[in-house]
Amino acid sequence: MSMTSICVKRPVTGIMLFVALTILGGFTFSRLKIDMYPDIDLPIIAVITSYTGADPEAIEQLVTKPIEEAVSSVENVDTITSTSQ
Repeated sequence: MSMTSICVKRPVTGIMLFVALTILGGFTFSRLKIDMYPDIDLPIIAVITSYTGADPEAIEQLVTKPIEEAVSSVENVDTITSTSQ
């Protein structure tokens, strides 16, 4: 007998086989190990500040430059980009 004829003649047996395969698949999927994804650290730091009512020059002198000086002391920093508006 083929699988389809068994499921047509005995629908409860077919449903039980389907449920058993679904449970077995869920169990094996949960135990799968992920070896293809390397452990990476994204090399990005974002600092966003708000200083309402100030002009860009004041923001640059009072906020942006001190933050840039503090961030530049971190190891392995290649580039620092700032925008004051």
